[in-house]
Amino acid sequence: MRSPRPAAATPGNGDRARIVEALGPTPVEIDDIIRHTGLSASEVHLILLELDLAGQLCRHGANLVSLTSVE
Repeated sequence: MRSPRPAAATPGNGDRARIVEALGPTPVEIDDIIRHTGLSASEVHLILLELDLAGQLCRHGANLVSLTSVE
């Protein structure tokens, strides 16, 4: 019988706030966000996905992201 895998840590609101603070209208590399926030790559990618699905993230290719402009 296999032992259950530990559940992945779910990023908290503080983690989301740190990522949003690291973002702006200028595209930044996702690796820079990981280094700047100290979060794991999986946590950063999950939060970026949530922001993307909420329409708050713009992907620029070449691993670059920015916040969408609010008008």
